[in-house]
Parts: sequence; structure tokens; C-alpha cells
Amino acid sequence: YEEELSSKYEKLREAYNGFGVVRRQMDYVFDLLQQASESTDTHFLYDFVVSSAVMLTRADACVFRVYDDEKQHLEMVSSLGVPREWLGKRFVKFSGSLVEEAYNEKTVLKIVDVGHESKYQSVYLAKKAGFSAMLLIPLYFRGKVLGSLSLYLKSDQKLHLFDNAFIERYSRLVSMILAMPPNEDA
Repeated sequence: YEEELSSKYEKLREAYNGFGVVRRQMDYVFDLLQQASESTDTHFLYDFVVSSAVMLTRADACVFRVYDDEKQHLEMVSSLGVPREWLGKRFVKFSGSLVEEAYNEKTVLKIVDVGHESKYQSVYLAKKAGFSAMLLIPLYFRGKVLGSLSLYLKSDQKLHLFDNAFIERYSRLVSMILAMPPNEDA
């Protein structure tokens, strides 16, 4: 009887925890939509995307880059969890980059060892910060590249991030918001 009761309690607890996760995810979705529709401060929006991505994935760091079509480079517009030296890599060339590869393949890149990825352009900084793995999410809308979200991990034990399907769907919403014209009337 105790085993059956314990099993039922455990299943109930797992369901309750799962509901809590879904609730937090939906809160971030609605908060992002509200920020995008009400605020004209794009930097605040960028910071919200970065902090929400870290909270949703429990990644150690996140870098948000926006693509400049005219200059054909990616500019870091927000970050969380990376050292100040990262500002030296504020601009990254798009051509030949991992972001270009992810965009061309229309897929998220799961890089288990950033130190051994030939196209990764900041190996020194990643090693100095202790980052070992990265999830690179290309941001695009209707065939147009918009930028990227890079989520970094310091430990191989956190590779559960690679199985997080929600962050991929969340990034599609971020892409749609980036593609919208700026809200001048708010």
C-alpha cells in the first residue's frame, strides 16, 4: 500500500513540476509579446530575450547578435554571463560563420566542444570563460537572416540544453518580433 501511494505521489509531483515548467514558459512568451508591443526601447527587448533564454534553459551564458545586411556582419546587442573581454568581439563576420551555416541549413547547431569547432571565431574567449559547449540558434524570418542566439555551457553535465525544444520555438517568436518594423507610436 505504501509503495502504491508513494508511486502515485511521485507521479503527481512530476505532473505538477511539468505544469510549472509550462507555466513559466508561457509567462515568458506573453511577457515577450507585451514588451515587443509596448516598448520602443530595442535594447531593453534584447536584454529581455537574453535573460529569458538563460532562465528558460539554465545555460551559463547567452549572446544575442543582430545581422547588419549592409555591412554583412553580426553585432552583439546583448549578453549575459560572458566576461567583459567579449566586447572585443562585438562584430563577427557573417560569411563563413557558424551562424551562416545554421541559417543555410535552417537548423539549430549543437556544438559539444567549441574548442574544436573550426568555424567558431572566439575559441580563446570561450576557453577563458570556461565554456565547453554551445547551442547556436539562427534567427530568421521569411528567408531573411536576422541574427542569432548563442547559449553557452560550462559543464558537459548540462547538455540537457540540447534537448530543449521549447527554446527553439521561443526563438521563432523572437525572430518574428525582430522582423517587425519598430514601434514608433508607443
